[in-house]
Amino acid sequence: MSRLLFLALIILPYFSFSQSCSDLIISEYCEGSGNNKAIELYNPTAEAINLSSYTLQRYSNGSANATDELQLDGVVEPFGTWIVVNGQTEDIELEGGSISLAVDPLIQAYADQLGNPYPDPLYMNGDDAVMLVKDGDIVVDIFGKPGEDPGLAWTDDASAGYTSLNGGAYLTNSKTLRRKPTVTQGVTTVPILFNVLSEYDSLPNNTWNGLGIHSCECDPNYIELSTSCITDYDFGGQYGISPNPEWGESLEAGTQGVFYSQTLHSLLPSAAEDFDPSIPPGVPISSGTFVSAEVEIEGVWVDISVIGLEFICLNNADFIEPCTYLSEVQYCSILEGVPNTSGSFPLRYNLTLVYEILGFGGLEVPSTIPGGVLAITSCNDDPTGCTDPGALNYDANATCDDGSCCYEGCTNNQACNYNPFACINDGTCLYEGNICDDGNANTILDTIGANCQCQGTLVTVGCTDPTACNYNPNATVAGDCQYPDGCTSSEACNYNPLAQ
Repeated sequence: MSRLLFLALIILPYFSFSQSCSDLIISEYCEGSGNNKAIELYNPTAEAINLSSYTLQRYSNGSANATDELQLDGVVEPFGTWIVVNGQTEDIELEGGSISLAVDPLIQAYADQLGNPYPDPLYMNGDDAVMLVKDGDIVVDIFGKPGEDPGLAWTDDASAGYTSLNGGAYLTNSKTLRRKPTVTQGVTTVPILFNVLSEYDSLPNNTWNGLGIHSCECDPNYIELSTSCITDYDFGGQYGISPNPEWGESLEAGTQGVFYSQTLHSLLPSAAEDFDPSIPPGVPISSGTFVSAEVEIEGVWVDISVIGLEFICLNNADFIEPCTYLSEVQYCSILEGVPNTSGSFPLRYNLTLVYEILGFGGLEVPSTIPGGVLAITSCNDDPTGCTDPGALNYDANATCDDGSCCYEGCTNNQACNYNPFACINDGTCLYEGNICDDGNANTILDTIGANCQCQGTLVTVGCTDPTACNYNPNATVAGDCQYPDGCTSSEACNYNPLAQ
């Protein structure tokens, strides 16, 4: 990180945050097809919040001033949500013969409040910023970067200031943006750069099933993911539970009488045909509830508790029932316990999927996901101990691993790189939000992110005046500007208003 750029921070506007868990945040920005648009607000406090003093403002196509505004009306319950949906209920014929389509009634059914007729913030596109304001001038939260036209969308391209100038993967156009559970307060000043993925997950177009439910660390019922859970696990475009034998994966083997723990990554589809090809296209899945994990013993399927294990669900308090998971959202579960029986046990997971069929509501459909084979070995009279040569307590005489292997690593379970198998702290612990150095001289405010990586905010020095000859639209730090020569007298016939 450049010290010069860090010092420049004192003269630059940047993020300033309200107190954690103290006021509303924008928890979801749904930029769906047509006029199917919605914004979800979340109350991270233990007190109800009256919306009479709050407004939503849109900053369309790079405008530095609000282009339209919606007065909010209602009460958001503690740790609850408030959903505002585009209010257009009929098709409207526009000049030139084009049609502005009505919002899908299924989308409007999610609404606590409908927007006004056009123009209104709920006509936003993926290149429009949105601001939540209280008492007329207090900024509570910001989505996007007011005053910046990112092109077609904000992207993952840091070299272009996260705009679409150089291409990049679109993250806000025809997407649903869902706030990460670790975000506990709003952005209250216009950011230098809008790095979408630092605070939001970008989900596929027309993902609506998360509306009305938000997972946040402010909620006392929030359950943090297992330390071995990977929040951005690569499913390779598939759906189900990993490890999955159909994907060439297998469960870790266990030992009778020795504590066993296996992390499971799960991802349910939003379209029923992605789970069951026999289902006709167009049937959405809103959620699924895991009922049990079972093993097969002598041809009979029994609950996994029979062999001493437990199936534990972690859904981050998205539902009161911990085993109910939203579609298109990654979750983790755990198989855990002390096996009381040895053998090779076929494993399966039983769940109930909710199909959203128009006119029928939520239709519950029993389903099963194969889990492969769970192998539990028996040590019998074999010497037990740590059989991993890379462990600190490796026992060359042991032929049966008893799960006691110990390693150097981070031993603090509050660190993002916590190693549950470490017994000696080697000083490598990393903590989200800590200052670090990403090694890039063109970044400032380098910190450890939610992915446990050091990342700074890219800064580009250049002319920020659009009227200058050397104007740089990507500049985030004001540099020297050059202007054309010419006549500066407004009385002259060759007056040049750009000349200096």
